[in-house]
Amino acid sequence: MNTRLQALAAAGIALAAAIWFACVARIYFMHDDHMYVVTASLIGQYALYTDLVFLQMPLVAYVFAALLKLFSSYEALVLFNIIVTLAACAVALRSLNSRAPWVLLLTWLALMGSYAVITVAGTTSNHALQLLFCAGLMAVIFSGPASAKRAVLAGVLYSLMVQAKLNSLPFALPLALWLWQSGAFWRHGFRAAAAGLVMAIPSLWLLAQNPAAFWYANITAPLLNNVLRQVSSLGDVMTMLLRQFNMPTVGALLLVVAMALLGGQPAAMGKRTGLWVTFITAALVAALLPGKVFDNHLAMFMLAVCSAAGSLLMALHARMPEQDQRRFTLICLLPLALLGAGLLGFSGLLRQEPDKATIMSRVAADYQQALSQQPTCAQQVFSTSAIPLIGGALKLHPASASGPFIIRITPNEVIAQLMQSRSALVVGYHADTPYEQQLVHTAQATGYTSHAMGTYTFIQRTATWALLLPPCN
Repeated sequence: MNTRLQALAAAGIALAAAIWFACVARIYFMHDDHMYVVTASLIGQYALYTDLVFLQMPLVAYVFAALLKLFSSYEALVLFNIIVTLAACAVALRSLNSRAPWVLLLTWLALMGSYAVITVAGTTSNHALQLLFCAGLMAVIFSGPASAKRAVLAGVLYSLMVQAKLNSLPFALPLALWLWQSGAFWRHGFRAAAAGLVMAIPSLWLLAQNPAAFWYANITAPLLNNVLRQVSSLGDVMTMLLRQFNMPTVGALLLVVAMALLGGQPAAMGKRTGLWVTFITAALVAALLPGKVFDNHLAMFMLAVCSAAGSLLMALHARMPEQDQRRFTLICLLPLALLGAGLLGFSGLLRQEPDKATIMSRVAADYQQALSQQPTCAQQVFSTSAIPLIGGALKLHPASASGPFIIRITPNEVIAQLMQSRSALVVGYHADTPYEQQLVHTAQATGYTSHAMGTYTFIQRTATWALLLPPCN
């Protein structure tokens, strides 16, 4: 019976992964994607931070740059992030230390059905790599007491997390608690710190090259953006958290945990309870650190919550008599049966609109056509949404690497730089923003001519794009 259950659970995990994988790329788009992809495409031509104002830590830029060298395609980066997010969910299951098939399946569905995790997988941002390293750190910490090898691996994973996104810093707290619980805090702590520092050498080298530019891109500019966009209120954060727990798969897992607790003991997790609470707290603090909070910032928090719930369920299941375990399995079958239709409905497979990669290709084709029909003296092109312009006839202006963020902070300086360089402009996606309106107005006043490209819809945002060319006299 147990072998059959394991086989069925494995089949369920594989089926859910296939459905999720097939649809997640098409149901979410974030304008931040342009910053990540365009920066990666320009790294070979310009120096990161000195020439390219990239408002993130450097790891993902170099990973994406390597992928673009190999595949030269935006779709490859989308596919990479989907695979990485899927891998993060799989690695997170290792923190459960469980072979109970329905516990694993329920937790797997909750992880993949988390709205925050879906938004990470559907973008080409650095959240996916951060999520994978977070899952790895969680798996190491909850695999057992700290040892020499585990301490080194934990230090490496923590370092990679920070180099993926700076808001990973709070995870030093659960790492330190885990090392403290080992009884050899200083010895294992030294190993973890040394391994982390060695792994951070590339980022430290970039910092040494231009400390002011590195600090501006990673600290000053993000803070200025937060001022302009306003920090999320408590009500905003609570709404986002409620949206996470309202997802069917997450709710099903928590419901089964609640039902199991009625016949179990809350202390079933033992010493791991404090470590789980610390890890979840660190994940929530990390989500709130950027100030302006979005759903994808909560991905690590949901990863930890779902894994902790699965771990508690596993502990309760292990303490049940065999007869109760069978009953428990039947309890799990009901939410699992109900989740199939819900997951499929939310997945986007039933939607008719084209996926975002197809729309990007359309924009690129229309851009090339508009450019071919108009002679221009421009040598470069700028856009806050420059992914479709990669590999075109005109070189990308390095200011395109920061997407909409630096022009939002210092519009006068960026626009003056663009007018001086007589760069072509592609506008439209951010047409409702003051900085793009100022850019278009200044360009038209300077003699730029406008050439329509088309109207495109990225998920919920519809905009008419245009190519603006400078005067050539």
